[in-house]
Amino acid sequence: MKGLEDRIRDACAVADTWGPEEPRPLRLPVRPRFRLNVIAPLTAAVAVVLVVSLVLVFLPRHPRSAPSAPATVSPYLLAVTDGTLYVVDSRTGRPHGEEKTGYGQAVTRGPRPGTYLVSQPGGGGSNGPSRIRTVRLTADGRVETETAPRWSIPGIVRELALSPDGRRLAYSTREFTLAPGKPVDIHPIVIGVLDLHTGARREWTLPKAQDASASTKAEEWNWGLSWSGDDATLLFTAHVTGRAAQVRALDTTAPGSDLRSARVLVAGAGRIGGSIAFAVSPGDRHTVVAAVDGARSSGRARAVLAEYVDGRFTRILATLPGCGLVHMLTSGPNGLLLSRNSLQCGSGSASLIVMSGGRIRNGFSSEGSIDGAAW
Repeated sequence: MKGLEDRIRDACAVADTWGPEEPRPLRLPVRPRFRLNVIAPLTAAVAVVLVVSLVLVFLPRHPRSAPSAPATVSPYLLAVTDGTLYVVDSRTGRPHGEEKTGYGQAVTRGPRPGTYLVSQPGGGGSNGPSRIRTVRLTADGRVETETAPRWSIPGIVRELALSPDGRRLAYSTREFTLAPGKPVDIHPIVIGVLDLHTGARREWTLPKAQDASASTKAEEWNWGLSWSGDDATLLFTAHVTGRAAQVRALDTTAPGSDLRSARVLVAGAGRIGGSIAFAVSPGDRHTVVAAVDGARSSGRARAVLAEYVDGRFTRILATLPGCGLVHMLTSGPNGLLLSRNSLQCGSGSASLIVMSGGRIRNGFSSEGSIDGAAW
């Protein structure tokens, strides 16, 4: 018993040593909190902005090149009449500068800006050959002849037309035989294509029995060559015996050499009457713009520009000023160029007509027929 009392007594003695203080409350362990610290990233961003600003301020600046202005259209064009090459100011319709003699009847735009390809007699008489010479038209309207002719074409070249890609040159030729005391023997017309890079030529012709133009006068021989936008198809007006003048399309990549294989695009002038003289393509496979002689317009027979879509007449685009048959029609980047042989009207001159920007006006008058023009 005593042992138990002694243990109780010792425990009480120990308890007395704690004093009057209360025991400290127990606490749960504290979990760390995740706080979004934006101070460091914000400081870094401010530093980057300051560095970039200092670089822009103190580094030398290079001036920004201004966008190049579009090339201006030259007001000057070339026309050939009776072997003479004229520079014509399209704004006034008057010749500009000195004319150049010794050329042929055909001219077209060249493969480089400001250049033209012009035919020139090769010294072979009435049957050629013809040389093709490159000339350059300067910004102030002067003609500069480049190097010696690089190409030669058999026959007398009547028309030239450069493909849109500038690689192939289409031409038409006509040869005839002169013999004392005999009628002139007119050969069938020939249409050809010359590769300007390789010099290779390919030609198509029409049998003489089918060529109605083989019995007409020399001034009516033109057929109006024009490229479509695919660089492969040639448009021309076919005067086939026993039929109205037709617009045909020649696939220059297809085999064969007979012009009769060319498909018919427009079979005739249609309900406006008259006869198709020349035709050009505005760039798509469906539309043809044709110069029509003797069309009925406003109750009178006139020469007009007419539009045909998928072979059908759709509308008259313009009535041509002046008189006489349409002698030439060509298209280019700056518009359409036509000539009318007013010599047949007794006026004693031929007129070049310029159609550009929806406007049509007389561009040039000549005492001789205007055989070709390019702009």
